[in-house]
Amino acid sequence: MSHIENNLSPDETIAYRTKKSIIIFSFPMTLLVVGLGFYGLLMYTISLISPLQNLMNQHPIGQILLVILLAIASFSFLKVWLEYITASFVVTNRRLIMKEGFFVRRMSETRLTAISHVSVHQNLIGQLFNFGTVFINSFGGTSDNFTQITSPVEFQRQVHSQLDKLPR
Repeated sequence: MSHIENNLSPDETIAYRTKKSIIIFSFPMTLLVVGLGFYGLLMYTISLISPLQNLMNQHPIGQILLVILLAIASFSFLKVWLEYITASFVVTNRRLIMKEGFFVRRMSETRLTAISHVSVHQNLIGQLFNFGTVFINSFGGTSDNFTQITSPVEFQRQVHSQLDKLPR
């Protein structure tokens, strides 16, 4: 059981759950592809300058660049992967629970009765790949925003559905 299930009230049920979008992996993947492209271009250029020599032995800078590139891409991927597996956004019949982060945890619990409105921001890419930012505004004037959430419009719809079920 996760942290969220362990902290539910006895009569509280989960109505909807979502996670971060896999689009968060686009930066590490782009970094790796662009870096490998530059590395290949560098090696090709060196081969034109000295075509008969062993490139890797003759030019250790290529090895150093490759190791640095792979280290940066690996750490970037690890950071994003930890962010992906630790993020959880839940609508219950009583509150919203939003949790993200591993080393630095950010957690927000908002009672449904305190929510004034929920808004969603999606750019064109977000609409195409179904991710966006959800803004939770409460009556006290505070606002929480959570970025790159999968199905933000459905999340908003589920919050409104639970708000409609509250006694007036």
